[in-house]
Amino acid sequence: MCSSCRRSPARRRKRRLGRRRSCPSSGEASRPPHPLLDVLLLGNSVADLFRAFTSIGPADHGKDASLAGWAEDVRNLGGIAFLIVRQRAGTFQVTVKKSDAELFARASKIVRESVIAARGTVQPNRQVRNGWELVAKAVDVLSPAAAPLPLPVADKVGADMDTRFDNRTLDLRKPERRAIFSIRAIVTAAFRDYLGRQAFVEVQTPKLAGAGAEGGATLFQTDYFGRKAYLSQSPQLYKQMLMSTGLDRVFEIAPAFRAEPSDTVRHVTEFESFDGEVAWIERQEDVFGFLEGAVDHAI
Repeated sequence: MCSSCRRSPARRRKRRLGRRRSCPSSGEASRPPHPLLDVLLLGNSVADLFRAFTSIGPADHGKDASLAGWAEDVRNLGGIAFLIVRQRAGTFQVTVKKSDAELFARASKIVRESVIAARGTVQPNRQVRNGWELVAKAVDVLSPAAAPLPLPVADKVGADMDTRFDNRTLDLRKPERRAIFSIRAIVTAAFRDYLGRQAFVEVQTPKLAGAGAEGGATLFQTDYFGRKAYLSQSPQLYKQMLMSTGLDRVFEIAPAFRAEPSDTVRHVTEFESFDGEVAWIERQEDVFGFLEGAVDHAI
């Protein structure tokens, strides 16, 4: 193996960037330097560079850090500006001082909900929730937001259902909306954990079928290379087939489809179905025990 192949990815990346900056014919020399270029040269990966703000603690006070997120709020107080930046776990504060006039002017014009990256020094601040702030040395807008936004995110302003669905990406940035996904993930993981402890095998059954599996449910019909096929409304037949193979405890968490029109917003035609099948039982109370145990474990 040659010596260049043995170099680390970080060293090879530095050499490539160095050659690109020193070569005027490449076209890169005409571009302004990236505000975070010196940090990017030192980062091994995006995950290392833009870490979660929750990983910052008292031991990081006085050290430089790079953080990224959505600009939830921008406050210009004349001599100082504050950027409230949101990540998945919450918000943190980026402070921009007017002593750097160019940086201050650029930061003050950032539109809410733009994706930004900031590099600076972590300083303790008891007045903010996290107990620290990032005093900015560089702020870069990675993806600017439109102004005005069709749907506010941080403001406590309501919106009708049509507006929310037309701007679903913005709507799901609200903490109360994102919590739905987190809760679903926790409950689903708890169900899987409980059934795994009870020696259940998780299976994945086909979602395109040649016929319905349950009577009374209207099916969605589709074309399957010139043949009629239907979206599965239940894995019931497959579960019963698996019982005859010796897999006496199986479950599936998967989408189900039922073409049943309704006038209510709570009746959905596509939903996540939690299905299980158990062999070798004597009475229905045995099934109740599994169901109650799964719910109790999830709670």
